Amino acid sequence: MAVLTDDSDDQATMLVTGIPGNRAEDHPVGSGSETVADYNEDYPASDWVIQVCYPQRTDVSLGSQTEYSFPRSRLELVRAIHTEDRHRLAHAEPRQQPTGGDE
Repeated sequence: MAVLTDDSDDQATMLVTGIPGNRAEDHPVGSGSETVADYNEDYPASDWVIQVCYPQRTDVSLGSQTEYSFPRSRLELVRAIHTEDRHRLAHAEPRQQPTGGDE
């Protein structure tokens, strides 16, 4: 997880909740046919998608937070919470899933 700001939203603080591994042009928004790229025309459609929420200082759980998806270049990293986050977010790399052994 990391703390980000949206370059067009008055420096709203966001917390990264996921990097799904989709490009903005391929990542659907809601149940319609629009994509993250459709809603963010000023940013490259080939950007990786970053999922975030807007926690409040008094929140003790993120379970009820609404998640939003943005193209990576729209966001600015303010603080990495884990050491690996700075590199992963710079390259928008999805977290590797552990493998189940020899198959």
